[in-house]
Amino acid sequence: IDIERAMSIFSNGFKKAERETTISGHLAQNVGTCRLIQKDQEKSPESKRKCALSAIMSFKVALKEYPKDQSEHIRSVQKKIDNTRKEIENNFQ
Repeated sequence: IDIERAMSIFSNGFKKAERETTISGHLAQNVGTCRLIQKDQEKSPESKRKCALSAIMSFKVALKEYPKDQSEHIRSVQKKIDNTRKEIENNFQ
């Protein structure tokens, strides 16, 4: 997987997508997921931490973008945020 290319595609798609739609939520979530994949590829704890924090920022954008009726997507993204925060606390402090 070319993670940089994937992030670029999702980011560019997000810029063009209509705001506050399931599509824009998915695109932001995908950027966050790419950041988590990138984190796993990094060697240093500081680089891993930066990728994890960047993923959380993208996931927070996704939470704002998903329409309120997309409760499953919202719960899933919130769980990713919570799990990533725990990982940072346990491994990258």
